[in-house]
Amino acid sequence: MKVMVVDDNDTNRKVCRIILSEITHDIIMLEDGSKVIPALQACDEMPDVILLDVLMPIKDGFTAAQEIRTAFPENHIPIIFLTALNDRDSFERCLNLGDDFILKPVDRSVLLSKVRAHSRIAKMHGEITMQRDELRHFHEQVKYDYAIAESIFGNLMDEMSAQIEKVHGLDYLSTPMTVFNGDLIVVASRLMVASM
Repeated sequence: MKVMVVDDNDTNRKVCRIILSEITHDIIMLEDGSKVIPALQACDEMPDVILLDVLMPIKDGFTAAQEIRTAFPENHIPIIFLTALNDRDSFERCLNLGDDFILKPVDRSVLLSKVRAHSRIAKMHGEITMQRDELRHFHEQVKYDYAIAESIFGNLMDEMSAQIEKVHGLDYLSTPMTVFNGDLIVVASRLMVASM
C-alpha cells in the first residue's frame, strides 16, 4: 500500500508516518499542496490513498484536491482530508472534493481504519477497471471474428447462389436475424447414374 501525506506541519506529518508505518512503509511526505501534482506525475505507481491537510499556506487542500481530480481524471485516488475545521460547510466541501475526512488531532484507530477502507475501495475500483478493459477487448475480438465469419459466409452464399442459378435457374433470398447467426445452407446437384 502506498500513502501520500500532505501537511505543512512537520509534527503532523511525523505522527501520520508513525501511525501508518503499522500498515505500510511506502509513504510519500509533502509539506505543501503545490507539490502534489509534480510528485504524482513522478510516481511510477499512484498512491492508494492521499491524506491532505485542508489549511496550508501556499496551496490549501481543497485547491490541491481539485487539481488532482483534473490532472488524473481516469484514476481513482481516494482523498482523505485532515482538518481542524468542524463546521458543516467544511465537512460538505471535504466530501464534495474528496472521499472522506479525519478531524485533528488525528486518532490512530480512525486513521488506520479509514486508510484501510479506502485502500480496499481503490483496489476494487482498479480490479473493476481492469475487468472492464478486458471485456471491451473481448467484445472487439468478437466483433472482429463476426466480421470474418460474415465475410466467409457472404462469399459462400454468393458462390452457391451463382451455381444454383446457373444449373437450376433458381433464385432465393436468405436474410439472417443477426449479423452472423451460424446458419449454413448447402446445395448440391444430384447426378443420375444410368446403369447399362
